[in-house]
Amino acid sequence: MDEISGIVEQIVYFNEYNNYTVFDLNKDGLMEVVTGVFPQITEGENITVYGNFTEHKIYGRQFNALKYKINIPANTQALKKYLSSGLFKGIGPANAENLVNYFGTNVLDIIKNHPEQLTKVPKIGEKTAQKIAQTFIDQEQMREVIMFMQNYGISTSFALKIYRRYQGTAIAVVSQNPYRLIEDIDGIGFKTADKIALALGIEENSSFRVRAGVNYILSTISQRGDMYSTQDDLISAASSILNVDDDIVADALKFLCKTGKIILCQINEENVYYLPDLYTAEKESAKLLFNIYKNNSHFIEKDLINNLIKEYEALFNIKFHESQSKAVYASIGSGLSVITGGPGTGKTTIIKCILYIFEKLGKKTLLCAPTGRASKRLSSSCGIEAKTIHRLLEYTFSSDDKMIFLRNQDNPLEGGCIIVDEASMIDIKLLYYLLKAMNVKMQLILVGDADQLPSVAPGNILKDIIASDIASTSKLDKIFRQSERSMIVYNAHNINMGTMPVIDNKSDDFFFMDAPAPDRAVQKVLELCTNRLTVYKNYDPIYDIQVISHVKRGVTGVENLNKQLQHALNPPSKDKAEKNVLSYTLRQGDKVMQIKNNYSAIWTNILTAQTGMGVFNGDIGVIQSINTENKLITVLFEQERIVHYAFEDADQLMLSYAITTHKSQGSEFNAAIILMCEGYGQFLSRNLLYTAVTRAKDTVVLVGSKRIIQMMVNNNNSVERRTALAERIRYENNI
Repeated sequence: MDEISGIVEQIVYFNEYNNYTVFDLNKDGLMEVVTGVFPQITEGENITVYGNFTEHKIYGRQFNALKYKINIPANTQALKKYLSSGLFKGIGPANAENLVNYFGTNVLDIIKNHPEQLTKVPKIGEKTAQKIAQTFIDQEQMREVIMFMQNYGISTSFALKIYRRYQGTAIAVVSQNPYRLIEDIDGIGFKTADKIALALGIEENSSFRVRAGVNYILSTISQRGDMYSTQDDLISAASSILNVDDDIVADALKFLCKTGKIILCQINEENVYYLPDLYTAEKESAKLLFNIYKNNSHFIEKDLINNLIKEYEALFNIKFHESQSKAVYASIGSGLSVITGGPGTGKTTIIKCILYIFEKLGKKTLLCAPTGRASKRLSSSCGIEAKTIHRLLEYTFSSDDKMIFLRNQDNPLEGGCIIVDEASMIDIKLLYYLLKAMNVKMQLILVGDADQLPSVAPGNILKDIIASDIASTSKLDKIFRQSERSMIVYNAHNINMGTMPVIDNKSDDFFFMDAPAPDRAVQKVLELCTNRLTVYKNYDPIYDIQVISHVKRGVTGVENLNKQLQHALNPPSKDKAEKNVLSYTLRQGDKVMQIKNNYSAIWTNILTAQTGMGVFNGDIGVIQSINTENKLITVLFEQERIVHYAFEDADQLMLSYAITTHKSQGSEFNAAIILMCEGYGQFLSRNLLYTAVTRAKDTVVLVGSKRIIQMMVNNNNSVERRTALAERIRYENNI
């Protein structure tokens, strides 16, 4: 790491939102351009910066500062410039001149330790002296905190958050218990706090450390989809990861339970531990689901429903299969119902018929789905507006910048029924928020494919509700005429039943390319995206084709695939600005995905000029521009919504020429290229392949090895999630 020292000559650019700064540093008469995060740095300050020299394509040589320290101004001229910079309340150019002339190079010591002496200077009264002293103390405290945090690898931006949270007590708080940062500072997790703690000399078996570590491990378990951990597994994992004895972990568990940080309960006579929010969501959701099932009476004359079904068939010139008619009837007459089935089994047709009947009966129906892409597709299919669940619940932000829903038990939704599509993607917390917002007479109809992967977040909602036996469940397995010619649909059902898909390349929509060697498979993918599929059906490689891999790393993982596809489809150019983010580069024209929910992001619809808030995990778009001067990235999502990102938020975006199967959930692409190469054994399951294949609308190309396809089809041992929603519903029903 290089270091340079000098005087801040001129502030070229300062972003008040994130403190990103560009300034000219005078190093013994030589000017260097310095960039980095600097809180309220001022012209005239003597500063040492640590970092690396870089070469910017437009602005040339720059010094990228990773940390810094302020040096005391060495002469009266520098002191005058420093004091008159506007940093100190009550000091302008005239007062700065007078102060330095009166106190000389001791002026900063006087301000800090003897502020009452400032009144000796003409035109500086007692109140002004107090303002000057307080400003100096505040700035000094902030810089001390930043420099202290820099010693432990904390970036300036995070150090600023820490200072704003704790003010002058920041160093004392962090020194005593750095694990407080996990709860108090957004973006700081256990690993960062633990690194600081161990560097400060806090013992491995410290109660602060073990309690924070146990909570972290339980959070990690929930991130893989589990609702809870068993006692034995949690103690074993914690003692191993934290390198402490089991009894120390057990003591930490007792304390965390006593203080409500985690919840201990019994599932099937075994002690298990929940995070409090997950425990509440699962327990209360079970009660609310049971109440919907028990309390809603929706008896409608069978003849009336049958007549309306026949009316719908005549109007749209279709004929329902018996299983479809039964699904419509069961959903119309039940408080809680589930419609599940694979592609081509008529789920959307059934939804449209239900909407038609409810309209005839004068019942208002609300349509929603977990993601923006799924809700948009539902709107297009049904001809009426469908919203994301977040939009339906009218999300907004509280005074402390936390997301809340305006629709809740005190302000319930209006209507007689809610239909939720792609219900397999709902996690337990989102389900809980939705159930709380339903009025007491509402029906709930969940539509989805129970054989697809469950939600990324904790829970296995669709399977658990079906397993509880309280929902009127319609399982559709017949492929109807409009889908019979589709080999995609046929093979999806083959895979789901454990049968090898037909890969003889005789159809016009399902293909296999033999490329067992990973390097060869990648080359085939590049050929398909740049030439073969674009010629075959005139597909746009950005908007129509999606490459899907089951793994992130390795030659055929999404990380390498994205680099290869970016180079092939959007190579570097002097006309395309770039932004380096972590281990990848974002470039104008790149296909990108939002990888975390950002509820406060402002978007503008370029078609309607409507504005709104919220960009969600899984949304796919294309970078329209990268403005290196204003530090902004502009992305067009779904060819409709424009969103601007500050450079420091660029890590919310990742290249998405290739995405994982989990990230593809809820999406539909004209063409899907699916890698079938060697990977981690536990990931190569039947439902993973089934989910990937069902993402394609018109064309599927499997690239890789027949052996891997057969292995995935044979492996129906998908990892079962630890959930207890079904058991809790049964308990409510006294089953």
